[in-house]
Amino acid sequence: FLNIICIILAFVFIDRVFGIKIIFISLLFPACLFVFETLFPNVVSPTGNIALDVMCMMTVICFCQAILFNANAASGGLDIIAKMMNKYLHMDLGKALIIAGMVTVISSYFAYDFQTVVIGGLITYYSGVLLDYFIDGFTGKIRVCIISKHNDEIKRYVIEELQRGITVYTAVGGYSGEPRNELCAVLTKKEYGQLMDYVEGVDPNPFVTISN
Repeated sequence: FLNIICIILAFVFIDRVFGIKIIFISLLFPACLFVFETLFPNVVSPTGNIALDVMCMMTVICFCQAILFNANAASGGLDIIAKMMNKYLHMDLGKALIIAGMVTVISSYFAYDFQTVVIGGLITYYSGVLLDYFIDGFTGKIRVCIISKHNDEIKRYVIEELQRGITVYTAVGGYSGEPRNELCAVLTKKEYGQLMDYVEGVDPNPFVTISN
């Protein structure tokens, strides 16, 4: 019942495509559960340790959530609330999921013992942190700054081959006092790898700094 309300909110406050994807996933999810429950009717702990089981669960679920959010989709429920908070409050999805999840965890005090509430709270917090980590892996950019004797070739490669913009700064060596040009570009991780392969081919001794 609550999930249906969240799906309606997704159509109203996010967008139609997002809502349609959630309906598709919401239908697919129980179907997959039915298949796995049929294939594996007597499920036992794969590790024999509840802490390891929880860590594995968090990693798998957060990675899948990151894939869905990156595709402008979600599995429903609290993911929709987190997406709304992300859109209107400009919060990271992980932090939004922590806040939304904590409300549910606190309310579980009336149904479970205090230990379960504490474990649920810890899982919710670390899941949000892990989700932001995986999302950064999909969408994060790298700022690359290069000082080289082959700046013209490197600049041409970034503009023509990677089709990215590049900024040229004038830098003065603190010891030598000589002016040099510094190239700076913001790239995806894949483009950064391509650029480094090219730079190593044209200049064996460039000065390179990077930051996320």
